[in-house]
Amino acid sequence: MKKRCALLPHERQLLESGHLREVTHSNATSRWLEAVPPVAADDADITLAVGDGATSTATSTSSSDDDGRESPDGSAQQRMTRVYRPMGDAELQSLLAHGALPDTQPYQTIVEGRAGFEYASRYLRGTKKVDSQPSTVVEFTVPTSVIQRLFAMQHKAEDGVCSMGLGHKAGRGLELFNAALRDAAAATSGSSYRIVLVKRRPRERATDAPAAARGSARSKVSSSSSTRTKVSKP
Repeated sequence: MKKRCALLPHERQLLESGHLREVTHSNATSRWLEAVPPVAADDADITLAVGDGATSTATSTSSSDDDGRESPDGSAQQRMTRVYRPMGDAELQSLLAHGALPDTQPYQTIVEGRAGFEYASRYLRGTKKVDSQPSTVVEFTVPTSVIQRLFAMQHKAEDGVCSMGLGHKAGRGLELFNAALRDAAAATSGSSYRIVLVKRRPRERATDAPAAARGSARSKVSSSSSTRTKVSKP
């Protein structure tokens, strides 16, 4: 099964380095990888000490847009929030290459907290459908104030969560979100996102049609060419 479900280079690297672990069960038709450490079980915000990359978790009850804080030793801190997005390979490769999401998806949903992770995972598990063939759930850590602004720009309730859309058919907050990713990465001297769930499907096998089928296929071309299938965009 592993030969038919070959991992992509970045997935293999994360697995070998211990940032992902394999959780594929014996009868699975796809390979499954999850993050180490796994997604947090609660919705605790992250308090980040700006400039040194150190983080700690603490549940926040504040609704203020000002997420700047000061630690007991006087160093600047910032309150951060985790949000999740399911994405296909093309979108993920752009994120890995540029550190920002591409302007390719009309809605580009992100969802906050543990419930958001569970919601995003449904696109990989097949209980929600979209034509971009999601293979990966990514966790982003961005300033809470940015998430509050994106929420104000556009949000909607679906399946027990409130999703925010970054795309041009939703809140149009992609530029704001990408700027936050770059700023957060610079503040921590590292990445502002991580891969937390992967579903790697089997590679498609090219098969030759039987000779009889080849002949009959030609007669079907004219009738099938007039039929077009509409595919909705994510």
